[in-house]
Amino acid sequence: MRLLGPVWRNGQVVNERFIGNSAWPAELDATDLQRALTLILVCYPLALALGLSWQ
Repeated sequence: MRLLGPVWRNGQVVNERFIGNSAWPAELDATDLQRALTLILVCYPLALALGLSWQ
């Protein structure tokens, strides 16, 4: 997924840089959102458990 670029303001391009591959689509579909949610729900408990056990 392309996260940023290009940015337009008042009909003019103010930023042409990209975060992510410029050939990737800028929009999301349901599958992308489901994958992101799954990643969060798996990684958050692992990071929390690791952080709590670090002490």
